[in-house]
Amino acid sequence: MAKVVNIKENLPVTIIVSDVTTFEKNGIPEDFIKALVKIPRNGIGVERNNFYIVTTSALLRFRFPRYIRAFRRFRNLLDACWIRNFQYIMIKK
Repeated sequence: MAKVVNIKENLPVTIIVSDVTTFEKNGIPEDFIKALVKIPRNGIGVERNNFYIVTTSALLRFRFPRYIRAFRRFRNLLDACWIRNFQYIMIKK
C-alpha cells in the first residue's frame, strides 16, 4: 500500500542538532535555555542528562529581562527553523 508523504502529518520528523558552545558564541547562554525548558507550561522542550530538545512550534513566552537579547535571537532561530520545516532543535551539552 502506498503512503502519501507530501501531507504535513506524514512527513518525517526533522531535527537540527547543535551544541551549547555554538549557542553561547551566538549570544544564547546555556542558563537561558535551561530556564526556558524548566517552565512546563511553555511546553517548549525538555532537559536530559546530556542534551536539550526544543520544539520549534511552541509559542515562546519568557519573563526574564536579563536575557532579552538571547530571547530575541532564540525566537528568530525558532522562526527560521519552522520555515525550513525543522520540528525540533537538539542542543548537546
